[in-house]
Amino acid sequence: MAFDFPNSPTVGQVFEPLAGITYTWNGLAWGVEIVGTPGPPGPAGPAGPTGSAGTVGPTGPAGATGPAGPTGAASTVPGPAGAAGPAGPAGATGPAGPTGPAGPAGTADTAAEVLAKLITVDGAGSTLDADFLDGLNSTAFELSIAAGTIAQYWRGDKSWQTLDKTVVGLGNVDNTSDANKPVSTATTTALGLKENTIAAGIPTQYWRGDKSWQILPPPGISDALADGKQYGRRDEAWTEIVAQSGGALWNYMFNTSTATPPSAGSIRFNNATQNLVTIIYFNYTTNDAAAVNVKNLFAQRVKISDTLYLQDKDDPTKWQLYTITGAFTDNTTYASIPVTFKSGGTALTGARIVVSRESASVSNPIGEAANDGKQYGRQSQTWTEIPDEVTGGKITIASTAPSSPTVNDVWIDTT
Repeated sequence: MAFDFPNSPTVGQVFEPLAGITYTWNGLAWGVEIVGTPGPPGPAGPAGPTGSAGTVGPTGPAGATGPAGPTGAASTVPGPAGAAGPAGPAGATGPAGPTGPAGPAGTADTAAEVLAKLITVDGAGSTLDADFLDGLNSTAFELSIAAGTIAQYWRGDKSWQTLDKTVVGLGNVDNTSDANKPVSTATTTALGLKENTIAAGIPTQYWRGDKSWQILPPPGISDALADGKQYGRRDEAWTEIVAQSGGALWNYMFNTSTATPPSAGSIRFNNATQNLVTIIYFNYTTNDAAAVNVKNLFAQRVKISDTLYLQDKDDPTKWQLYTITGAFTDNTTYASIPVTFKSGGTALTGARIVVSRESASVSNPIGEAANDGKQYGRQSQTWTEIPDEVTGGKITIASTAPSSPTVNDVWIDTT
C-alpha cells in the first residue's frame, strides 16, 4: 500500500496514515514508529458517594371546586384530605467520583507482529512487507541524524562538516580589495621593462640619447655689441646696419627772439644760449619764394631721434645740430619740438638759414620668419635660414620624443 506523504515536510513533522503507524520526518527521511496493542482495561473503581437530595418541588395547583352539595347537618367529623399535587423536578446530578487506577501497560509488538499487521493492511507480497520489516535486516535502517548548524553540510562519511572555501576548492580566494591586491609575477616582470616617467625639462632643453635632458647646443654666436648701434647677421658674424638717411631741406629766417609764436617763414629757440636750447619753434610756412606749408610733413615724418641741422646760408661757420627727444606739439600755425644740443659751430644770428631733417634710420616693415622649427636671421629685409650646427645629429620637431634617438640628436617639443 502506498501512502501519500506530505510535500516539503519540516524536521519533527508527524504523519499517521493508519492507526498505530506513525512516521516522523528527521530532515532526510521519514522514520516509522508502530504503536503496540493496548492492554485490557483495569477493574472499575469503587462507586462515588451519593449526591445530596434535590430541593422539594412547588405544590401543584388546587383542583376545581365541585358543586356545592346540600347542606348537611352539621358534623363534628372532619372530611377526607384532598389528593396530593404532582412531584417536583429531579435535583441536579452530584459530582463524579475519582478515576480508578490505570491498567497494566501492554507489550510492544515484535517485528513479526508488525509484519503481520502490514500484510493485513497492504496484502502479501507487497514491497512494504518484503524488505526490512521482518527483523532479519535491521542493520539496513538509518539511525536518526542529530541536527547540525546552518554553516555545516552532511558529508559522505555521515558526519557534519563546516562549509567553507577550502571544501569547495577555493582555498586561495580572499576578500582583498582591488587597491590592495598584490601584483602578479608576470605583471611585475612586464612593468620592469617599462620606461620610467620622464620628469619635465625646460623649453631650451632636449632629451638626449643617453636619456638625460641637455641644453640645446648654442649656434656659437655671441651677442652683438652694446654700443647703441644696430646690428644684424646672416651667418655667425654680426654686421652693423648702416643708417639710411632720409630727410628734407627747408628755407627759413632765423629770429633770435625767444618769444612765441614765430612769424611766418621763421624759426626761434626757447633759449638765447644755443647749446642750452631745449625747444625749437617752427612756423609751418617756409621762407621759400613759393612758400610751402609743411604741417602735414611734420605730422608724418618728424620722429623722435631724428636730427635737425640748421645752417646759415651765407656763412658756413654758423650752424647747430640738435636731436629730437620727444613728440612735437602742434600749435596750429607752428610746432614746438623738444630737442637736445648735439654739436654746433658759431651761433646763428638773424639771417637766412637752411634746415635739414635726417631720420635716424629707415623704418621698414619686416614680417615674421617662417614658423617651421628652423632658425632664421637677416642682414637685410629678407629672412635667411641659419644652417643646423649640431654635428652628426638629427633634429626632430614633434610633440613626442623620438623612439630611437642617438647621441647629439635634438628633439624640439612642440606641445
